[in-house]
Amino acid sequence: MADDVLFWKARRALIDLKKPAPAETLLQAGSRLAAEGYHVDALDFYKKAGNADKIAETASQAVAEGDFFLFSLALQLLGREPQAGELMELAANARGRGLLSYEKKAMELLEKDSAAAPDGADPGA
Repeated sequence: MADDVLFWKARRALIDLKKPAPAETLLQAGSRLAAEGYHVDALDFYKKAGNADKIAETASQAVAEGDFFLFSLALQLLGREPQAGELMELAANARGRGLLSYEKKAMELLEKDSAAAPDGADPGA
């Protein structure tokens, strides 16, 4: 069934099964989706498989690609806040790719976190 994962019905069937698909099947489907550029859908499969490493890998990839939306989603699934270094790198990469709205969101979040940090503390440390 992982072979058909690019079709939305097959994706939903794997995710919404009453009896969950094996984790390995979910990971294969997630990897196939990620390889085809369906990163948000891949996160659904990684979450269902309980694979935090693949979610963290997706977050790192999102930083490298300057994708604030994907980065935020991955961190939400991981249950953690972004680090200052990640936000600065994401902003620079977004700018380099012409994703100025993502750069702006990353910088706004960085500034918000800096303003909320106690004097002298690094919010991303």
